[in-house]
Amino acid sequence: MSSKKEQNVDKNQQNVAENVLNRLKNELKIKSDKELANYLGVNYKTLGMWKIRNSVQHDIIITKCGDLDLNWVFAGNRKKTTDDMFKKQHESSEKTAKKLSLSEDFDLTAYKEKILEESIKEAKAEYSDVFDYNKFMKLVWYLVRRTDERLGLVKLHKILYYTDRKLKLVHKKTFAREKYIKEKYGPVSVHLPTALKDLEIYENLKRKKKKIGDYEQEVFSIPSMPPLQSFKTEEITIVEQAIDYILPKTAKEISDVSHDALWESTPEGEEIVF
Repeated sequence: MSSKKEQNVDKNQQNVAENVLNRLKNELKIKSDKELANYLGVNYKTLGMWKIRNSVQHDIIITKCGDLDLNWVFAGNRKKTTDDMFKKQHESSEKTAKKLSLSEDFDLTAYKEKILEESIKEAKAEYSDVFDYNKFMKLVWYLVRRTDERLGLVKLHKILYYTDRKLKLVHKKTFAREKYIKEKYGPVSVHLPTALKDLEIYENLKRKKKKIGDYEQEVFSIPSMPPLQSFKTEEITIVEQAIDYILPKTAKEISDVSHDALWESTPEGEEIVF
C-alpha cells in the first residue's frame, strides 16, 4: 500500500498544469480560468487542454507574467523578496549604527554599504537553492539528443540522479536543484515527466517502443541540440561521464549504482537529500 507521502508526490506529478494555473490565479488575484485565459491572451479551451495533457505553455506565461516569481509559478518554490531578506538585518544594523555613531571616527555610510553587501551575498545564497526548470529541461533535452533512442526512462532517471550526486560531491552544487524521490526500484526525478511533455510539444521530441536487451522499453529522440549557454564546462564533463557510466549497464548493475548508503537510509516515498 502506498504511503501518504507517496500519494502526495504522485498527485502533485499528475496535477502539474493545474497547480501552475492555480498559483498563477493566486498571484494575479484572478478567480476563474476564463479570466486567466483572457489575461494570457489565449482561448479558454486552451487552459483545458493544458490540464488534460498536464503541461502548460511556458513561453506564453513567461511573456505575460515575467514580473512574477516564475520559480514559484512553475515549480512551487517561493523566493524570499529583497525586503524579506534585508528587513531583519537592517533593523539590527540600524540599532548598531546608532550606537557606533556616537564615536567620532565612525563612518555611518560605509557601515551601511558593508551591511548591504553582506545582505546581497545572503540573498544570492538563498536564491541558489531554487529549482531552475528551464536549465533542467535543457539538460533532459541534451541527454535525449546525445543518446538518441538508446535511453529508456529508467536510465534517464538514473543519469540525472548520478549527475547531480557527482556534481554535489565534486562541486558542492547540483545541476538545477532538482529533487529526487526514493521509489521502489530507484530514485525518481520529480520534474522529468513535465520536461519530457514540454519537449514533446515544443521541440518535437518523439517516443517509441524499442527492444533494449531483454526488454521492450519506451525510448526518446529529438532532432536538435539545446542552447548550451547556461551549461558550465564542469557540468557538461560530469553529464558525459554519467552517460558513459550508466548507458551500457544492465538493470541490476544500475540498481547497484544508485542503491548506496544514502539510498538505504531514505524512507521510500521521501526526498533523497544530498
